[in-house]
Amino acid sequence: MNKLVLILAPCTYMFLLNLMQAQQFRNGDFENVNAQSCVFNLSDKDFNKRMAYVYAFGKNNTGRMDPGQIDIHTFDCFVDPQSNKFCIGLAGESYTGLTSDAVALELDKELEPGEMYSLRFYSFGNATNHDTIAEVYIGESLSDTVFGRFIDTAFPQRMTWVEVHKIFKATQNSKYITIKNKVGHRSWNQIDNFSLSYISSVDDNSKKDLGDVYLTPNPAFGMVQIGGANLNKHFLVEIFDSKGKSRGNYNSMDIDIRDLKRGLYFLRIYNGATLYLKKLIVQ
Repeated sequence: MNKLVLILAPCTYMFLLNLMQAQQFRNGDFENVNAQSCVFNLSDKDFNKRMAYVYAFGKNNTGRMDPGQIDIHTFDCFVDPQSNKFCIGLAGESYTGLTSDAVALELDKELEPGEMYSLRFYSFGNATNHDTIAEVYIGESLSDTVFGRFIDTAFPQRMTWVEVHKIFKATQNSKYITIKNKVGHRSWNQIDNFSLSYISSVDDNSKKDLGDVYLTPNPAFGMVQIGGANLNKHFLVEIFDSKGKSRGNYNSMDIDIRDLKRGLYFLRIYNGATLYLKKLIVQ
């Protein structure tokens, strides 16, 4: 089995990304499901009978006795899954403008309050039925029946899968990550392929040890240089902002950052089988 080794490189306010995934979703790709084909407009109750470890709780008001309008998609049903065979569709209703579908994805272990996590999943803004492309709210919850505490907002793109990446600090011993559409719109979003990684804080250390990777200068303006370790010719640098949006890929030790606004950025430096995660402040 191929392994990616993660090296701690000293840097002010640096974070170490643990790729062993301290917490994992029990059914983050929605493949543990009792369905052979697409199933549409399920009530929360009916959805929960079919999907393992993912719980619908939005009580989307459709005028029916059992609330909910959630979908289980496979291929050739208005959208193809981003990963494997199944994805989930969430609707926001315009009947009252007060409800939307919502789901709670169960983790195998509770989050640790105060610790940092990296959440990734994919979203799809479906306009097939002339629906509005509405935001998706992300939360962490102690229960599978409530949204819990707000983490951040994701913005699906019209008729295409896009990756959502959010870095957040857990505020409680949450057992669920929750997702719901913004209320007040008739909307239809699909979600798929959830993963969670643990980020642990590391003491500041300005020493540049042999074999280490460091950024200079940091804070920086205009240009930043990667120094230290022997980078092989296939090394890759990815820069992403504090909200998880990728801002470019590079394979040069001298990186032009003139297009980046002032703020906090993270650099992932892939050097063969070794991954470094660095924090960069752009002035």
